Amino acid sequence: MNSTNMWVLTNGLDGGIAKIVGDAVRFERERRIILTSRKKDFYVKLSKRDEVDDLPRLTVMGVVPKLQIDFDASKEGIHDSIISLKKSGIKSEALELNSEHSHFIIMEQNTDLKELENFRLRVEERLLMPIGRGKRYRKMQMFDPTLNAGSIPENLPTISSTCTPMVGLLIQGGPIDIDHVVDLLRRKVPVLVVQGSGQAADLLSFVYFEKVNHTGDDYESYVKTELIKRMMNCFPKDFVDDELARNRCRDIFLECVSLAYQDNGRFLTVLDINADPDGLRNLDKYILMTLFESQVSKQGSRFQEQFQSDLKLTLDWNRPDLAASQIFEKYDWTTIKITPELFDKALLKPGREKFVELFLERETILLHEYINYKKLLDLFNNVANPDFFCQICLEGVLAKSPGMSYPVGKDFVIGRDCDLNYLLYKLTNLENLVSSKDISMNFSGQFVCDKVTAERKALNALIYWSVLTFNPGVTRVLWKKSDQPMVMALVISMIWHNLAIKWSRDLDTKRQLKQAAIEFGKQAVKLLDLSYSDSCLNTIASLDEKFPELNNKTTIKLAHIARNKFFIAHKSCQKWLVQRWHGNLLIREVDYGVFKLPNWLKCRDVREGVFESGTLSQWSTRPFFYAGRGDNYSNVSKSDN
Repeated sequence: MNSTNMWVLTNGLDGGIAKIVGDAVRFERERRIILTSRKKDFYVKLSKRDEVDDLPRLTVMGVVPKLQIDFDASKEGIHDSIISLKKSGIKSEALELNSEHSHFIIMEQNTDLKELENFRLRVEERLLMPIGRGKRYRKMQMFDPTLNAGSIPENLPTISSTCTPMVGLLIQGGPIDIDHVVDLLRRKVPVLVVQGSGQAADLLSFVYFEKVNHTGDDYESYVKTELIKRMMNCFPKDFVDDELARNRCRDIFLECVSLAYQDNGRFLTVLDINADPDGLRNLDKYILMTLFESQVSKQGSRFQEQFQSDLKLTLDWNRPDLAASQIFEKYDWTTIKITPELFDKALLKPGREKFVELFLERETILLHEYINYKKLLDLFNNVANPDFFCQICLEGVLAKSPGMSYPVGKDFVIGRDCDLNYLLYKLTNLENLVSSKDISMNFSGQFVCDKVTAERKALNALIYWSVLTFNPGVTRVLWKKSDQPMVMALVISMIWHNLAIKWSRDLDTKRQLKQAAIEFGKQAVKLLDLSYSDSCLNTIASLDEKFPELNNKTTIKLAHIARNKFFIAHKSCQKWLVQRWHGNLLIREVDYGVFKLPNWLKCRDVREGVFESGTLSQWSTRPFFYAGRGDNYSNVSKSDN
């Protein structure tokens, strides 16, 4: 309820499941009140995820007849003042309303339970109907010819959706609730049954699994007999001397199971809390699975509508496992593109790193088509927790005025000498790391470089954003997609290390920055070690490779700027240093029998012209290093001349 505008419908009484839902709403409301009071404190800054104004309303509706409510006489008419209710007597089976519900629908007429369920069903039908203007999704290009062949008109810019997903949840329940379940299934509304909660839920689960496991001729006769026995144990007072009502309830159970599979979709899902002790804790997962398994794959314009809405729901509920298994695997026959708004949510919402990784692995978005200077500015101004960026980067490194520097303006990202590049320069000694002009031109399709370089520049800009806002999870995911992981790990480690040493005053923040810097430093050294074990000569040669996006610095030079002694202590770097010390000379061994000249003498004699250079040595532009040992490796990158 804190992630989506979800409505919950109950019977509204202060007992059973409705009371449990009401207690949960009360705890959440109290939490929001505390956050609101803290927000008024001048010395307390709340993170964006704790902003009460951004949370959806807690909507819990109760549908209840007037006869079931205690103190119903006091509710007649309109009162200008608060009335103190005093209990004068006890009605048979009368209960109070649960005060934590936000809305109540009270039926005035003298109705029985069946009429109540019919009325509630009509309310649910009305909620399923489209109202108002629907959500609009940007049309994305599909890369499957069978999907596009006449199915999506070229002149259709957007796709509308007014559908409201609904899932029924059966916990315990009685005969009247089974009538409600079968009515939902007839209207193709998926239902989740919690097996192990007792009563009607267990009876329906029993019939369902018997239907799945036994399809022989004796299935129906056995189930009918066994079901009646269990019904009499669960509801001993409901079917006393009423065989007709008992048989009707039995047939309703059987009809529910027969409606479990319709139109290639499953509309009845059973959650066994005895087999899965964490089932109730992961109730959101099973609710989404119930919804997705009831959907039939659509074609044409409705395909994009279904895909985008389902993916947004999994992102809001933070279920990347269901996004991969229930959405992407369902449509694995085509390449799918997501909207920039979905990628924004994945980057900005806390704890959505796996969605970012999923989107990048599935190639659902091209970064150079996603980011320009406006998007980069929006990302900086909409981070979930801006305290780190404001207090350390803006007020600390750039010495901006406290409380006046955020949100940042367009001058922060526009221009070669913008504040963003100056901030990165103070942390890395590298100039013009982010070119707002280049990424904006690439975004518009007027490429200033090839597409591979454009994608690299866009990815690097996102990496710098996540590093400066201190989002290690997103940084780790973006770094894995880099085609220069060694040098980027060095740069990331250098930025966080400098922030921790020079500008972070809070001890806990300093500790977190140091840990993150050490982690990426070790990743860089690990990459260098893997490369060295695969090919020693290629690794040594790669240390002299220059990177245009990093001021044409080499890996060794970047490691030197970062003062990463563990990286430079690696055997490949030591061999490179020895080779540089010998002036790019490769010492040749010449067999003179028992006589052997030392290397230093060969170098001196060649320098002084005693021997020809080809006799005892050979000029080489390829590095050759001394194999040294280091007891710790943290950062690895490429070299410098």
